[in-house]
Amino acid sequence: MLWFVPTLIGLMIITFTISHIIPADPVAFFAGENATAEQIEALRARYGFDKPLHIQLVNYLIGVTQGDLGISIYTQRPISEDLLARLPATMELTFMAVFFFYDCRCSAWCLCRRLSKLFFRPFFESPYSLWACNC
Repeated sequence: MLWFVPTLIGLMIITFTISHIIPADPVAFFAGENATAEQIEALRARYGFDKPLHIQLVNYLIGVTQGDLGISIYTQRPISEDLLARLPATMELTFMAVFFFYDCRCSAWCLCRRLSKLFFRPFFESPYSLWACNC
C-alpha cells in the first residue's frame, strides 16, 4: 500500500512521456487536412500543447490530482463525464467476467477432483481423501 502513490505517479509520467514521443501531432490530426496554420496554433494554445513538456506534465499531474482529466478532443466534453457515462457498462462487464471466471474455475476444480478419484482411487484411496471432496 505504501508504494501505491509513487507507482501511480510513475505510471502517469511514463504514459505521458510515451504519448508525447509518438511522432504524430494530435492537434493537426484533429484540425483536419484543410486547417490553416493559425487554426492549428489556436488549437495548440487551447489544449496547452504550445507549452514546454515539463510544464505540460506538471499541469497534467496537478489536474489529475484535482479530478480534472481534461477536455476530450473528440466529444468536446470533460473526460470525467465520458468515463462516468460508460461506468455502468464497464462495471457490468467486469462483474460478468469475474463471475464467469469463478464459475469456470469451480467447475474445472470439481471435474479434476472427480477425474482424479476415478483414475487414482486404487492408488491413493483413504478415508480422508473421500471426505475432503464431496463434489
